[in-house]
Amino acid sequence: MEENNKIITTSEWIITKLLMFIPIINIVMLFIWAFNQKTNINKANWAKANLIVMVFRFVFYLIIVFVTALILVNFFGEFFKHNMHI
Repeated sequence: MEENNKIITTSEWIITKLLMFIPIINIVMLFIWAFNQKTNINKANWAKANLIVMVFRFVFYLIIVFVTALILVNFFGEFFKHNMHI
């Protein structure tokens, strides 16, 4: 348990942040860090928080895309309806 509480060095955080720039690898690493028992507790909590934020961000983006699609369908539906009568 002592190993999971050691201070994470600046170089370890830099490597962690660099891994977060790589698509797909970043999500895989977040799951590994979040749920691996050997991961430092601070890094595990950071990874869990990042995964939660990613879920909220994904849901928010889905809502934005859905609302935008509804607005566009409504706009173009009205546009074509008015142009077809002329």
